[in-house]
Amino acid sequence: MTGTGGDVGIDLSGERGFIQAISDRVRSFAALRDTEIPALRVTLGGGENFLVAAMTPEPGGGMITLDPIPEDLTELVQSAPGRWVTPTVLIVRISDIRVIEILADLAVVESAYGEIINRDMSMTLAPRKH
Repeated sequence: MTGTGGDVGIDLSGERGFIQAISDRVRSFAALRDTEIPALRVTLGGGENFLVAAMTPEPGGGMITLDPIPEDLTELVQSAPGRWVTPTVLIVRISDIRVIEILADLAVVESAYGEIINRDMSMTLAPRKH
C-alpha cells in the first residue's frame, strides 16, 4: 500500500485511474458536442439509477464515492452561503456500476423555484425554463 489516498496506507491508484478515465471521456464528449458540462447518470447492478454531482476515488479497495443529485432539489443541503451539497453520498464497488451515461441535454438541473444547480453544485438564480 502506497498511501496515495487521504488515509495513510490506502492505495487509491486503481480508483483514481477509473475516475480519471471517466473524467477524460466526459471532457471528450463535451468538446465534441460543444457542451460545457455534461451530466452523468449512473446505473447500479440492482437497476437503481441517478444523476451524479461528483465521483471521488475514496475509500479505495475497489470502492468509490458517488454524490447522487436528489430528484427533489429541495433536499439539497446548504453547507455555506451559496454552496449546496447533496444530502447523501453512496460508497459503491466499481464492479457494481453497470452503466455510466454521459448526457449533453442535462448540463444543469433546474429546481421548481427557478434556481439552477450547476454541476459543481453551486447555485445561481436564473429564470425558469418553460
